[in-house]
Amino acid sequence: MLSNRVARESSEIVNFIWNHPANRSKRFTQLARAVNFQLRARMFNHRVQAAVGKNGKVWVELHRTGATKALYANPPDWPEMVVWENYLKEGDAFYDVGANIGVYTVFAACLGANVTAFEPAKDTVALLYENIELNRFTNVKVFEAAASDTKGQATFTSNLDCVNRFDPDGIEKVETVLLDDIIGSQQVSGMKIDVEGYEQYVLQGAKVALSEHRIGLIQIEWNDMSTLVLGEDRTPTADLLKSCGYELLRPDNNGVLIPTPNPEGTKDIFARPKD
Repeated sequence: MLSNRVARESSEIVNFIWNHPANRSKRFTQLARAVNFQLRARMFNHRVQAAVGKNGKVWVELHRTGATKALYANPPDWPEMVVWENYLKEGDAFYDVGANIGVYTVFAACLGANVTAFEPAKDTVALLYENIELNRFTNVKVFEAAASDTKGQATFTSNLDCVNRFDPDGIEKVETVLLDDIIGSQQVSGMKIDVEGYEQYVLQGAKVALSEHRIGLIQIEWNDMSTLVLGEDRTPTADLLKSCGYELLRPDNNGVLIPTPNPEGTKDIFARPKD
């Protein structure tokens, strides 16, 4: 029932806000902000701006999960974004693969990184461009394409916000590109990959850069979506990274990366060259 769904979603929002480390000194303020947004968005279809990082911002619309998280806490992804805050330097190259509306793109660009963002879904990439314009960035380049293991075209879902993905029954045709073609001889300091279970395909398309250790640090979504869409767990992804000389790590709550050779659970994994 609708009432049960709303109650469940409301409970999840409250738990996220209350338990988020960035909200320790402002829990009630953030809860009030969330209530105000939910009411205004549902009644008047209003959207608002949310702070991202030190001086960035994104547009937030109702039912845009990635964006609403930014409204509820800054940075929204803790401790993953703490890792990037400590790692990225001015002028570093950062690839945001599966950029969605651009929360990581904005976060990294505000740290001074030169960001290359990949987002194939037309409705979503329009909001990505809006957020780049909102921040007046000149250090962000967008590819309206999906990074994969082959060049060409593929079908994609539409209007599913942050869970848009490859789908043979999808209604949207998108371009697919190889990251190795985009990277060329470049040294990429950091990369975030969030492509709803197809992370292995992205990495297959970057095997030259991986084998030459020209991607310094990679954040990879590590939930059960690969089982849903590919019928396999994350073992092939882990094996690919290890075969290229990368070690797997997870951040502790302070953003310190801890070696995790055989990761379990659904929290994002990081990978970096062993040497």
